Amino acid sequence: MEQELFPLDPREARVLGCLVEKAMTTPDQYPMSLNGVRVACNQVSNRHPVVDYDETTVAQALRRLADKGLAKFVHRPGDRVVKHIHAADQV
Repeated sequence: MEQELFPLDPREARVLGCLVEKAMTTPDQYPMSLNGVRVACNQVSNRHPVVDYDETTVAQALRRLADKGLAKFVHRPGDRVVKHIHAADQV
C-alpha cells in the first residue's frame, strides 16, 4: 500500500526541513549522519518551535519519510555510518 505524502507530522516536517536546509547551506556536510540530523533539528537559532529530539525520534521520522519517498538512506564506501538525504526534489 502506498503511503500518503502529506500531511507530514511535525517531527517529519522538522527532519525534512533540516535535510533540505543543510543540503543547500552546508553541502560539504551532506549527506548527514543520524546524529547530524538530530543536532540540526535541535539547534536553537532559526528554529520555531525549539525542540529536543532524541535519536530514536529522528530515526523514526527518517523511516517514515523514506517510506513516503521523501528521504533516502545512503551508505557510501568509506562512511562509517549510514547517512541520510532528502528526496523532496524527486517526488
